[in-house]
Amino acid sequence: MKKSIVLSLPIALRLKFRVKGLSYFLRSQGVNCNINLHYRKSTVAHRWSTAHSIAVGKIAMRSLRELKDGCDLDGNRWFSDEWGVGVPDDAKASDCEAVLGNARALGANDLAYAEEGYEAGDPRRFPNVPDIPVSNHVCGRAIDLNVDWGRLGGPWSKGANELVRQFGLKRPYADEAWHVELDDEKKPGFGVFHLIRWVTKS
Repeated sequence: MKKSIVLSLPIALRLKFRVKGLSYFLRSQGVNCNINLHYRKSTVAHRWSTAHSIAVGKIAMRSLRELKDGCDLDGNRWFSDEWGVGVPDDAKASDCEAVLGNARALGANDLAYAEEGYEAGDPRRFPNVPDIPVSNHVCGRAIDLNVDWGRLGGPWSKGANELVRQFGLKRPYADEAWHVELDDEKKPGFGVFHLIRWVTKS
């Protein structure tokens, strides 16, 4: 009696395999695509997330003044005494133009929302607030895939959505068509078999 062997890969590897399968399939159909980001370093996620929190008023001047030499444990400088002259401790850090300008220089493009690189309670997270989750990019649960979705009727067309799901993937953020994660409720369909055929032929 034969026993079936179940291969259980780590989430990060399963995600990588499925995203590469999707990208191979798209290229075989003449659709331009490239994997933009596999993983994001904890240090980068923390810096982007803290900059965004400052910009949207989540962090008070008091927290920045508590930083040794104005820097977090990663060495990012968020504050300097001369920046905060006359600004009370309970004021939002975003009310201080110099602090806000510095955050813009340290943050992601357009100070976009970014999730953290460190768990709540980790001293490296300070001065960021504790209620922001750790980015799935940091733990290998998300990949950014840039695709010319126009060839499929747009990024959120029925065809694009179905293709993503056929590879056992999902795009959970309506404003980030490039952000893909594993779809736990959907096992890969024809996509994986197409990938095997593609690799065999190449």
